[in-house]
Amino acid sequence: MPSDLEAARNLYFTYDGSSFHMSRDGVDREYRQFRVPAEVESGWLRELTEHYVAALDEPGNWKSVYFFNHHGDLRHFDQVVAATPRGSLLGAVRVP
Repeated sequence: MPSDLEAARNLYFTYDGSSFHMSRDGVDREYRQFRVPAEVESGWLRELTEHYVAALDEPGNWKSVYFFNHHGDLRHFDQVVAATPRGSLLGAVRVP
């Protein structure tokens, strides 16, 4: 059985650190109950950011662009603009 911190981390990473998406799916209360210290969350966000910077060179790199935009993170703007598009958002969306 995972510890509270592991369970919180799993939720945080599942939702890419987005309280909006956690709220939308109704798991925000569960996440808040873990009372994750701000410095721990900051470390997790750094880890996610490093992942998405590295993913700029991989297929499906629109996910990186979405992550940076969603978090308002402009520190990697030059890398995002220089990245070659690899895949499309349309390919990830199921059309009925």
